[in-house]
Amino acid sequence: MGHDPIPLSRHALKCLREIKANPAPMSSATCGAVRMLLQEGLIEVVEVPSPFPADNGKKIKRLAITAAGLYGLKHGNAAPR
Repeated sequence: MGHDPIPLSRHALKCLREIKANPAPMSSATCGAVRMLLQEGLIEVVEVPSPFPADNGKKIKRLAITAAGLYGLKHGNAAPR
């Protein structure tokens, strides 16, 4: 059984917009916002090559928006499961 969609706060929507524009470092949003967005499947952790030449292509973790996150931006709440 699914659950009702969770209304997203202005802060959560702001985080989603920022993550949509550019995969964000893990530290870019508050822990509570990241935890809720991850739990609801609105964002995910991805590994991308580091932009710094000294890292020699080392993978770093970034936050990226999911299809459910795009739905959340459009409708202002998490998609029902």
